[in-house]
Formats: sequence, structure tokens, C-alpha cells
Amino acid sequence: MQYPLYDYYYASDLTLEEILKHYIQNFYLRKHGRDKAEKVLYKVSDSSKMKKLFDQSAKQGIAPNYVDFGSVINEMMFFMFQSNSTQALAVLAAAIAWDKQVNQHVRLKNKDDVRDDAIKIFKKFSIYEEMSQSEYEKMTKPNHQDVDDAENWMDNIPEQDKYIWENPAFQAKLIDIYAECNTEEQVKGRIAILIEQFRRKEKNETKENVSFETLASNLNLTQEQIDSIAKTEKELKLAPDISGNDDVENHLFDLAKVCVSRLSREFKPLSQEGEAEALLFFSTLIVDLGEFKNEIDLDVMEDKYKLLLNDEILYHGLDADDIFAFLNARKDFYISQYEKIKNDSFYTPMFIYNAFYLNPGCDNPGYIKEFKESPATLLMLQAKLFELDSYIADIKKNLLE
Repeated sequence: MQYPLYDYYYASDLTLEEILKHYIQNFYLRKHGRDKAEKVLYKVSDSSKMKKLFDQSAKQGIAPNYVDFGSVINEMMFFMFQSNSTQALAVLAAAIAWDKQVNQHVRLKNKDDVRDDAIKIFKKFSIYEEMSQSEYEKMTKPNHQDVDDAENWMDNIPEQDKYIWENPAFQAKLIDIYAECNTEEQVKGRIAILIEQFRRKEKNETKENVSFETLASNLNLTQEQIDSIAKTEKELKLAPDISGNDDVENHLFDLAKVCVSRLSREFKPLSQEGEAEALLFFSTLIVDLGEFKNEIDLDVMEDKYKLLLNDEILYHGLDADDIFAFLNARKDFYISQYEKIKNDSFYTPMFIYNAFYLNPGCDNPGYIKEFKESPATLLMLQAKLFELDSYIADIKKNLLE
């Protein structure tokens, strides 16, 4: 059955960037294909007419609406004989570009108003799409405080995690999560973090179960050798193992790991080294670009967080001569890149993609000889990074309350 896309998206909790991604992936591609979608997005981003509209908006302090975007698009030769669905895609892309390039600096509209105005293009063109009734109702029914829906999500637990859910300590933590969360998204986020904590705890216990005495016995070491190794180990063990602590830095670290898993699952699979790069990126969003309450001792928390990050990076195979210098260089790189893609609508996450997928662990991810990925791939990565950034803000706020 066909349903109106305006009603479908208006009642949803999706941001405008998420609506664009959802529209492309679920409706536009099956009718027009990936090449057409990429061409539409490129034509909008490369349009001198659209740039002129943005400049006028910034100078005059007037926010364009979906009709204004549509008028400029109709003046472009490429769009003159295109379908309504293609013109709707172009309007959404133009609204997002204007919001990032102009509105974020001069604040002519809030983001919700930009979103609600842009999707009126679906209403103007009476765009309907085929979907099931349950799919339509799932998007349009209000779910801001419908925490009970999380129980349906829990029914589909991966086989490898079922032993965790059966753990009484895990079940006791679930009660606290339900009491502390207000939305289904927060419940899911906190549970994902809790699962990471139990996995890490199990990994640490496994390492501890293989005692030094057992290894020494298997290697037929003399008592003198054992005493010498034990002394050296004690002298070199400068940093304590804090990975099992139930504190802020561990919770935030697990939040970063959840984001890595989501990126690998929902956008494109990451290699082991790519996971390490993504962990550095999301750690930067959480610690360096995030906000904290005054009572948290940020310096102490950050030092402990870096200890966790150091161990995890080495575990994932990124071997640097000076690991802390490497971490600091990557932090500066990711801060610079993310601020550029947030503030410049024509800047893409090409170098972030390079670090994640093409050359993880390289000395200079900001340098690429040849890049063959499509603009649509970069747009989808950007939308996913923005989505996970919002996810981090929501879950972190709940964790730190």
C-alpha cells in the first residue's frame, strides 16, 4: 500500500540528514539507482546558483524555504525535466547545505524548523511510496517515552551474548537502567554499554586466570629466573589496570566502542586497524568535543580514559613508536576534520574515510594520492557520523546525570 512521505517523515524523530539518508536508501535507489542519486547530490553541492542564494540569505538575514530552494533547482538545466522524487531529493540536499553553510553561523532558523519546512516538498509533490502498514505505523506512532518497546528489541539477542543476559548481575543492572532512562534510545544505548562492560570484564578475567606461576612452570623456569621476571614486571607496571572499574571513564569508553560497532554494522565493516581509528574518532567526540558537568574532574578522567585507549589501540594492532604522541596527533586531526565537515557544507569526510577504511594507522591520513569512492558514500558516512554524534550526546547526558 502507498503512504504519503510527508506524514511519514513529519511524525518521525529523524533529523533532516537522517531523512535524506533514509529516503535515498529506502525509496530513491530502488527507482533511480545509485548513480542518479550521486549526480543529484553533486549538482546541488556544485551549483553556483545555489551558492548565490546562500550568499543572499547570509547578507540579508532571510531564511529561504523549500519553495525558494525548489525555484533555484528548477533554474538548473539538469533538473528541468526531472521527476518529482528527484526534485524532492535535491530540495532536501539544498536545505541541509544551507543549514550547515549559513544557518549554523547566523541562526536564522532552528534545526527542527529547517527540517519541517524542507519535507513540505513531499506534500507539494504529493509523493507517496509503497510500504507495509506496520512500517508506516512504526515511524508515525509517537515513541518519545515508549521505553517498553525496548523489550521487543531484547527478544532478538545475538547468540554469543545470551550468557551475559542470563547473568544475575547483568539483570540487576538492567533494573537501574530502566529506572534512569526516559526514552527507548537511552535504554538501548545504556544496555549496549553494559554489554561492552561485561565483555571486557570477561576478557580481563580470562587473562588473570592464566597465572604467572602456571606460565613459569610450563616454561620450566628456575626460581631465580621467576624472581627476576617478577621483579622486572613490578618495576615496569607503572599504570594500574583500571578497565574493570565502574566509573565515568569506563562508561564513556564503552560508549565509544558501541559507536564503533554501530558504524561497522550500519555503514561499512571496519578492519581491526580501522576499528582502532574509529575508536580514536569517537573518543575525540566524547572527551575533547563534548561537554561535561562542572563537578567532574575532567583532567583526571581524561588521563584515565587515555590509559584505556592506549591498551585498546595496541590490542587492535596499531603499533606506534610513541603511542601518546600518536594519540595526540590523531586527536588534533579528528577535531580539525570534524569541525570542517560540520561548518562547511562543501567539505566531505574523505580524509576520515581514508583513516577508517583505506589507510588506518598511517602517518598522515590527510593525504591521499587517489580516491575512488563515490560522493554518495561520503555523504552517507557523514550522515552516520552526525547521527552517532547525536546518539553520544543523548547517552552521555543520561550517564552523567
